[in-house]
Amino acid sequence: METGKTALAQKTDRTWDSAERGWGVFDIYALEIDQGEIRLKGTTMVKQGSECRFKEGQEAQFTKVEDSYAKDGSYKFKWASENKGWSGGGRQPENPKIRNVSFAMAYSKDLVVAGKVEMNALLSTAELMLEWMNKRVNIQQLEASVKK
Repeated sequence: METGKTALAQKTDRTWDSAERGWGVFDIYALEIDQGEIRLKGTTMVKQGSECRFKEGQEAQFTKVEDSYAKDGSYKFKWASENKGWSGGGRQPENPKIRNVSFAMAYSKDLVVAGKVEMNALLSTAELMLEWMNKRVNIQQLEASVKK
């Protein structure tokens, strides 16, 4: 993680549409960050409807990677917050079968940690949960709704 004072944070007329990934549309901002003797130039992406965290004249914490598409040696910047502990496991899988398996395993692990189930019964407990969920949910309907 690096720090510097944001010298420029200007919205461009460019956007990135991530419809194929389901993340939405992002506005692209041009950035200049002053690190004393060095001024870094590059871009960042901000989801449409959200506010850019880089503010002109304010300190910024960020990570940077070289922009492989840029010919001028500029960077892609990502706002970096101080880690305040574990914050979850990320996006849910889109496939309902995988989501159910993942849920059953995670919940079974929680039961082991809580001392409610022995470690050697982890897989059998997950299989019982998965069997119970699959009896109550029509997987074919769920898969069809995800593909729409």
